[in-house]
Order: sequence, then C-alpha cells, then structure tokens
Amino acid sequence: MKDARKRNGIWHADFMIDGVRYRESLHVTDWREAATKVSELKERAEKGYLTNQSRAFSRLPLVEAIDRWLEEEKPRVAERTTITERERSKPIRKYFGAERSVKGITSEDVLSYIRARAGAGIANATINR
Repeated sequence: MKDARKRNGIWHADFMIDGVRYRESLHVTDWREAATKVSELKERAEKGYLTNQSRAFSRLPLVEAIDRWLEEEKPRVAERTTITERERSKPIRKYFGAERSVKGITSEDVLSYIRARAGAGIANATINR
C-alpha cells in the first residue's frame, strides 16, 4: 500500500493532495482496515475537511500562539477569565521569549520553567495555573 506505512505494528497514513502532505496514525494493525481508513482520509482531504491548522499553529512563536488562543477563547469564557489568563501568561512569555515556537518547546523546557518558578518561591498552585 503506497499511501500508508506500518510503524511498530500500527499503520500510518502518508499521502499528498495538491502539494500538501498528510500524515497521521490510523490506529489499526490490519492492512485492510488501514486501506479503508486511508481512502476515507484522502476523500476528506480532497473535500477540504482535513486541515493543517494544528501544524501551522505549532510553528507559531509562543507569544503569538498565546494571543491567538486567548482571542479564540474570548467568545466562550467570561471577560474576567480572559483578563486572568492574559495575566497568567506573562511569566510564560517572559521565560520562553518572543521567538520560541510552540513546536520548539520540549518537556524538559517545561520542567525547567517549573523549577525556575518554584525556585523563585512561587506556590505550586500558581505555577500549575
């Protein structure tokens, strides 16, 4: 099957439509199920139902991603929540800087941030928020 590959016993879709590459796990081990799922994914991609929005979001600088997330959340939450979340994002913005992409942040970076905040005497509950 040319549009799917097996990795660690699980089939993964890997195909291109109109110059856009789509790759995702099919969560199946049987090649017949994989073939069916790949066909469904390709059909959805051709109709425009599959987007690369999450991939594009991960490439944004963290500061821009936070701003975009806050804007998208605004209609669904209370005004005070938006203000609070903007305030809570300030230490994160300062620590990671303006140029760091979301994709470039590793789990070690997050743990390092937590250690730095705890070392500054910030309460665990505040850090977790």
